[in-house]
Amino acid sequence: MIVTIVRKELSMLFISPLAWILLALIQLVLSWVFMVRLDAFLEMQSQLLQIANPPGITEIYFPSICYGGHYFTDGYAIIIHAFAG
Repeated sequence: MIVTIVRKELSMLFISPLAWILLALIQLVLSWVFMVRLDAFLEMQSQLLQIANPPGITEIYFPSICYGGHYFTDGYAIIIHAFAG
């Protein structure tokens, strides 16, 4: 019964063009944020190549995931905090 109700509500939601416009706008914003972050990483990539063991893009933008909530204190921490925004 619940599955039937959910299926009906979702089909009614996605019939209207408003839902598709909202989804397109959200996708546009998320893709813009991704491209801005990727551009910032590519700009600092030449600086990172000079470091012996440079971090990857995940370690730069999501250090709490990579290091369990603790920021690292190596020599490249200043570069990361300057570009991570």
